[in-house]
Amino acid sequence: GARVAVICNPNRTRANSVASDHSIALTFADVDELLAAAVADAVIIATPHVSRYLLARASLGSGMHVLVEKPMTLTADGAFSLVAIAEQRNLQDRDDELEEPNNDNIPFSG
Repeated sequence: GARVAVICNPNRTRANSVASDHSIALTFADVDELLAAAVADAVIIATPHVSRYLLARASLGSGMHVLVEKPMTLTADGAFSLVAIAEQRNLQDRDDELEEPNNDNIPFSG
């Protein structure tokens, strides 16, 4: 199974607060430090859309699997580039909307 092991946020106070609330031991304020530390196998990129391509490319370049919030990038070329990098490195690079959720067990009240 997967577990959240690290929080990275340029606002160190916010990173520490989220980590404390969820019993996460490691925090980073700098992405390059996080990637250099090699303390995780995968990342979830949930940042403003303008930063997602560079963060995903750096993460893939560091050998990490990547899940990117939608939209994955600002351009189709950027998305194709990330997929190519992931394939070359045998990594997973996913947009959070690639698979349709199974809603069969969600109760409906109306």
